[in-house]
Amino acid sequence: KTAGSSTVSNTSIAGNQCLDFYVHVIDDYKTYDQQVIVNRVSDLSTYTKQESITKPGYFYYYKILEPGTGSDPIMTTSSYTSTYTGQLLNGSIFDGTYNGSNISPSQPVANLTTGVHDAFVQNRVVAGTKIAIVVPSDLAYADGTAGTIPTNSCLRFTFVIVTVAQ
Repeated sequence: KTAGSSTVSNTSIAGNQCLDFYVHVIDDYKTYDQQVIVNRVSDLSTYTKQESITKPGYFYYYKILEPGTGSDPIMTTSSYTSTYTGQLLNGSIFDGTYNGSNISPSQPVANLTTGVHDAFVQNRVVAGTKIAIVVPSDLAYADGTAGTIPTNSCLRFTFVIVTVAQ
């Protein structure tokens, strides 16, 4: 059955019916992303909104779920190991390789997405910290370079920092 047929089946439009829709062109992703985050993160009021140090004028949200016990805070020049989960705001997990008891290999903080980097450095995250971070697309993978993550996606991460090396 095809669109415009006289028989409606699932997604077909019956003969003599009209389809009315609106197209909204988004040219300000900075504002749009903030609205998406507000609309999609139900517990956003429990997060702290913070301006990016790397990209002033852009904001991410973070929540310390468990304070750390380490003494060395993460800096831009640090390396760390962690467990983490990366999710789209609809709840789909795009990276769960190192969640639970699987600890990531040591990696430099400088290689993180801007939003995660800033959340770690600005909040002086230490070993043992469990932190949730919500980032707009401009502080994540806005250009679609992350493989399975759709272009211009706002993301949520949950990290447990295992070690920090200066």
